[in-house]
Amino acid sequence: MKIKNNLITIGLFSVLLITSCGKERLLEEPTFEVKTVATNYKVGERVNFSFSGNPDIISFYSGEIGNNFDFLNGRLMPATAKFSFYTSKLSTGQPDQLEVLVSSDFNGVYTLENVQAATWTPITSSFSYATSTAEVYSNELDISNVVTKKDNLYVGFRYKTKPRAQASNLLGTRWRITNLSFLLISDASTDQKALAPNSFMNVVVSSNYETNRVRLSSAYVEFNGNATNTAEATEGWLITDPVMYNGFVDFGADKSKQIKTVGTPSVSNFNHVYNQPGTYKAVFTAANANVDGSKQIKREITLNVTP
Repeated sequence: MKIKNNLITIGLFSVLLITSCGKERLLEEPTFEVKTVATNYKVGERVNFSFSGNPDIISFYSGEIGNNFDFLNGRLMPATAKFSFYTSKLSTGQPDQLEVLVSSDFNGVYTLENVQAATWTPITSSFSYATSTAEVYSNELDISNVVTKKDNLYVGFRYKTKPRAQASNLLGTRWRITNLSFLLISDASTDQKALAPNSFMNVVVSSNYETNRVRLSSAYVEFNGNATNTAEATEGWLITDPVMYNGFVDFGADKSKQIKTVGTPSVSNFNHVYNQPGTYKAVFTAANANVDGSKQIKREITLNVTP
């Protein structure tokens, strides 16, 4: 009989324990409000947000680029594409051999047949070039509107050598190209796409081109005519990998600034400074969370920031 009573006691204790744990898992809607003393501020002026309530988590979105609640699923921004490089002539020979072209319909198969089948828009005349061994900056060209905006953009350097007998007995000029720079520029950032030439460029040559007369290294690209077979015309290309560009840059999702996390002390206010004029939607999200999930609410205040 004593054993039976003990079993009854243990059973009641288990029920109470389960009930107690169930209550601990109850997740309440967060209580949270935000206010400011004004909605109009000057650039550089401190905005004080005061809070009421004590949620487990508080996150802040200022409304600025990179911290805007409206872009949680990603941010596409209009961008311009700019290209530049340096050239030098290591030896002088045939004139007008080097060209610069862009394409948005090249199929990405780096053979001469496929390169020649693509539509290439010449942009050679938009740049400056060396006349000696001294390096010359090409100047920066916005090529955003030169090509039809598609998924891929290719930039190519083409180098043609005439048969020596047709070129006043001149050999090919030895061109060197360095400091290639491909920039996608938007209001959010300047993103350099091109790195070491041998990591993003591809050599394409005609079948009669001698080995290593069009060359790549980590520091430069170089064109030279044939050394032995100079009786035939040759064609060589250096073409970039596809640069993903359709007139926009994807910066990914904007992120919040954490003001309070689970287990940290209560927060009664928060300060932020806007450094650019504009109208901003300041958003706070407040959440209560446990192992079973979370409940979240949003509060927002529209602020006007003037110069």
